[in-house]
This record gives sequence, structure tokens and C-alpha cells, in this order.
Amino acid sequence: MIESVDEAETNLIRAKLQDFFTRNPEADLRREPRGTSVINPWGERDLEIPVASDNAGLLEALNALRLAPRFTAIWHEDKSDLEIIYTVLSKDDPLLRRKFEFRYSGDPYECSFELSSRRLRLLASEARDTSTKGPPSFRNLLPFHHFEHTLRADPDSTFTLNGTPTSFWIRGLESFNEDFVAEMVRNLNFHMSHFDRNTPRVIVHEEKMDVDSPDQHSPPQVEYFPEILTGREIDQHLLILWESAHSGDPFLRFIQYYQILEYAGFYYLQAEVRRAVERAISVPDAASRPERVTQRVLDAMSAQTLQGNQQINAMIAECVDPAEMWEMLEASIDAFSHDLTFDGGFTLKAILPESVTYEDFKRVWNGEFPRALHNLRNALVHARESRQTTMIAPTRANQVKLNPWLLPLTETAGRVMLYSGK
Repeated sequence: MIESVDEAETNLIRAKLQDFFTRNPEADLRREPRGTSVINPWGERDLEIPVASDNAGLLEALNALRLAPRFTAIWHEDKSDLEIIYTVLSKDDPLLRRKFEFRYSGDPYECSFELSSRRLRLLASEARDTSTKGPPSFRNLLPFHHFEHTLRADPDSTFTLNGTPTSFWIRGLESFNEDFVAEMVRNLNFHMSHFDRNTPRVIVHEEKMDVDSPDQHSPPQVEYFPEILTGREIDQHLLILWESAHSGDPFLRFIQYYQILEYAGFYYLQAEVRRAVERAISVPDAASRPERVTQRVLDAMSAQTLQGNQQINAMIAECVDPAEMWEMLEASIDAFSHDLTFDGGFTLKAILPESVTYEDFKRVWNGEFPRALHNLRNALVHARESRQTTMIAPTRANQVKLNPWLLPLTETAGRVMLYSGK
């Protein structure tokens, strides 16, 4: 078979970009009627860089670079320089005079805002956004793209005469270890902001993951809705927490739903204690002998032996029917049958066996489920306190791991609001 001219061109480009694709496994080539493009640079699906086999400058630039998805930056492999993609600044912008040494983990790094590299400007001039929703970030390339094309069309324009394509440079790295660089630039961001509250920050992108939507683990489709709803007055504080917890990231939602359990649990009384209090205040002469009623109430309250998490556990056992929860969770039950290790070091042990039946679920529900909720809450809130040596870091990957727990927690909080008496 004789390959087409276009296909031969694409194969030639792939051969010439062998170093680039080895260094950037997220990227690929795509051949279209209008030409061949590098797709998925930085792992961005809506960004492409058209390239031709005779564009020696662009080919050389790509082969020398690592376009790491975690950074809005390019790593110059041959120079060991990290170039953070910033923007086009005015030539008199004071940032262009900012140059300093950052000492971290015993090593010095030269940092400065300077003219962007020719390589970056080449990439930006050719890059093309393919999103129909508009460029969400374009890896900060849009100002550079505009500058380069304006420079070609109208080199004497005010924009090109007064503008300077600017990058933030970090020099002195021996190699490009992404985890180390992420830790280092987070420290750098903090220390720069100490002296300049408005300093530009180096963005560290979380690993791209498909975070479960709130509805992915939702209850089965409603087949029954009553014609008459009998409402009861629910504490306004709980209602505000409930409304707020319906939106936001999984970390905040989890904490707010858990606060419902804490608030209601504070007022929770064991059944026998509650009955004793009710008897004490219901005697016919209660109004005439308040001191005696007060003493009986205090005596009844002193019988309350549960504290803290124990009160929450008992409240869940009283308010939540395991059969209802099993029906709701059965379709996604696997999420609770595996250990979860979060960024930050915290590990949540599986609360169910891998092959789980309703009897298994019923047996562990009132013991393991509340305990898991307490542990998750502590890892989210207490972080590195002495009581909690590991934590759940606020990363995108951790959102995915935490999200399945929102459905049982949401339903538990709702039933507590209905049935706990608060």
C-alpha cells in the first residue's frame, strides 16, 4: 500500500519528535485535513499545537521540553530551567525587577521575573484552543499568542512596543522531580506572599481525575411521594447547616453534615433517661413544686453515661434503619469494601467484607460506620495535631475518595434531624 502524502508527513513528524513524545507521554499526534497537530500538551484535551515537518524551530523547542500536566510551565531539559508561564507585562512593571535567591531544603534556587524564552513564544504563537466553551486556562498561553500574532501583523502597535512576554524562572534544579518541585513551589508561594500579599503564585494543578458528581451515588429513583406532608419544627441551626451542605466541595460538605450529628448529639438523651425526664416534668404538681422537679431532672440526667462520640453512635442507632440504608447503598456498596489511603497519609480501613450481604451490613452498621465517620472527620479537621498523626489533604484525588461517603452521611444527618428530637 502506498501511504498518502499526509500520512507520510505525520509519520515523519512523529519520528522527528521522538524525544518529545518520550518525555511527554500524555501528548500525541493527530492528522486532520488542515494538517498535523500535537494534541494533549500538558494533558490538555482542548489544546493543540499545529506542527509541520519543516518547522525546525518548533520541532527543536518541543524536543527540549517537558510539558508537565501539574504545572503551567515548561521544563527546559537541556538547561535545567523551570519556566513558569505568566503573562505579557508592561515594560515598566516593577515585577520585572524582582530577582531573588530562594533557599529551600539546603539548596539555593535563583528566581526571577524575566523575558520569556523563544521556545515558549514559539509554542504560544502556534497553539490553538479547540474548546467550544472558550479557553478555561489555555495554560496562560493566550496573552503570548496574542502578542506574537500582533507583533507579526503590527510590530509598531502600542501593545508590542510597551509589552514584555514575561515568565517566572526557577534556576538551579538538578532535575525535574515533579513531587519535589510541587513541594518547593508551594513553600515558595507562601514565603513570597509574606512580603507581597499580591504576588503571583505558581499554580500546582491536581492530577486530572473525574470527580464523582453528587448524584452519582444518589438514592434510587423516587417511585412514591406522599400527597400530604406533615412537617415538624426543626432547629434553625440544623436547617442552615443542611442547606449549606448541599453545595461546595466534598470536604466542606462532609464537615457540615458531620456538624449536624455533633449538634444533635450534644442534646441527645438515652431513651430511658428521656423517659425519666418526661415523667419528672409531667407530674400533676410540677408547677407547684419546681425544686422537686428540678432535682428529679438532674437525677435523671446524671444517669446519662454516654459522652461525645458515644452519644452520636447511640443517636445513629436509634434514628437510622439499617434496612433503609442497605437499600440505598447496595448499588455502590463496593466503595466501602476496600481500604482507602488518602493524600496526607490517612488510611480508612474497609468497614465491609468484599462479598457483602445484608446480614453483614446490618451487623457492622452501628459499629463500624459511625467509627469511620469519626475517623474521617478527625483526619479532615485535626490534621497534624498530636491526636492525629496523619491527615486528609485537600486534593482532587481525595475528593474522589471521600465522595462515596457523602450519601450515607447525608441520609444519616437527615434522619437524625427528623427523629432525634432536635
